[in-house]
Amino acid sequence: MIPVLFAIGLPAAAGALACRALWPAAGRPGAAGVILLAGLGTGFGLGVSSLVYFAALLAGGSPGGGYAYAEGTGFALLALVLAARARRAPRAGAGPAAPPPGGPRPMVRLAAVAGAVALASFLAAYPVYHRMIPHGINDSIMFWNLRARFLFRGGDHWRDGFGPMYVAPEYPLLLPCTVARCWTYEGGESTEAPALVALAFALATLATLAAGLAALRGVLPGLLAGLLLLGTTYYFETAAMLVADVPIGFYYTASLVLLAFRDRAGAGWGLAALAGAAAGLAAWTKNDGQLFVVVVPVVRAVWALAAGRWRFYAAELGAFLAGLAPALIALAVFKLDIAPASPFVTGQGGQATLARLQNVGRYLLIGQTFAENLWTIGPGLIPLLIVYGLLLGAAPGGRRPGGGPFAAVTGLMLAGYFAVYLVTPYDLRWQLETSFDRLRMQLWPTALFAFFLWAATPAEATARRPRAPAAPPPPPPPVQRAGPPSASVGLPRYRGGAD
Repeated sequence: MIPVLFAIGLPAAAGALACRALWPAAGRPGAAGVILLAGLGTGFGLGVSSLVYFAALLAGGSPGGGYAYAEGTGFALLALVLAARARRAPRAGAGPAAPPPGGPRPMVRLAAVAGAVALASFLAAYPVYHRMIPHGINDSIMFWNLRARFLFRGGDHWRDGFGPMYVAPEYPLLLPCTVARCWTYEGGESTEAPALVALAFALATLATLAAGLAALRGVLPGLLAGLLLLGTTYYFETAAMLVADVPIGFYYTASLVLLAFRDRAGAGWGLAALAGAAAGLAAWTKNDGQLFVVVVPVVRAVWALAAGRWRFYAAELGAFLAGLAPALIALAVFKLDIAPASPFVTGQGGQATLARLQNVGRYLLIGQTFAENLWTIGPGLIPLLIVYGLLLGAAPGGRRPGGGPFAAVTGLMLAGYFAVYLVTPYDLRWQLETSFDRLRMQLWPTALFAFFLWAATPAEATARRPRAPAAPPPPPPPVQRAGPPSASVGLPRYRGGAD
């Protein structure tokens, strides 16, 4: 297990320091900033290391034991250089500043205690899940870990794992490369490596969501979002299944969080480049991520048009595309040179696709499945969010970043999934029953992020509540003035006796 921890920890440390170096100057980060950088660094470190491993495969086949020493030394040196740079310029790229509480301090403390208990419960339960399904579910066995074994064992024949006789050979390689490089560090295969990778992505998502909202909106909204994610038990069951839905959800969330920080800063090419890199790694994780690569720039362009911020968007788009490029180049090499054509694509035909689009029953079935699965997240969390929104309302106007563009990204992703189900050549009911409960977990963190960006914090709701007019001061006491002598004054005193 120790070599796997090094395989995860070294690129995570380098990734966190790289994110700090690219962050606009904002002073030393508080606790929320440190947690955010750690979450982002973990996901970026694992994503970049998978690209490095893929390049090694292309260059010379499955790497041997020396690869772990060379790669580990490279990440360690990079981390040392970045740490030295941060010490020399402590204010440059220091990370997000310390956030406000966002609500009454007793409420913040209560949410922090509840979050700590929920996190401890998850960490205690995760090994139990792992012992129940040490190899994951069918998808992880047939797609991700099977490919990882070909990459690790195959030598010069590692490409043999992508023949048309296998299931979904066109799926991208972030998870297989990550698991295979962990086995390379170990010197052998184990079930702990994919389990620790899945756990790292789940915790990185939690850290990015909660700490990102804490830095943007206040500690209390961040804690509440983290509690809701921890309260979604199926989210962490999905992580234990060792499938790609939690990792791709991390990259969705990271990209939107980074764009929200860029909106707040009003500048920062580094944040836009990191957001593009996260979007590219989402596409390198699963085919669903290719839709995200298209949706985010489109939504941002519409937002820029509405807000009259074309110069801001043009600078952002250039940096976003630069960050996107490495993962997209790797994906293009894989799709064009290694993977066979997707059965989803080859299964489309003019008449067959048109017939599916004209089948009203397919629309009704997909809509019913979406509504039932989304309403029962938690379960009970959607009604809770509705009540929260009705009680507190929207955040004060004029604040940036707003939740609208990020909610639009989540909504358009759901619409894209709807369209894919509509034209799928596979049995529709079977595909819905076996996939959508996990697909919703991809977008649940981004939905929580958009909601808490939109909703007012308890402190904001209290500040805008009309106050009762102050009671008028009591009238001053009457002034005692000297008046005419009383009628009794000066009367002769009654002495008693006979008249």
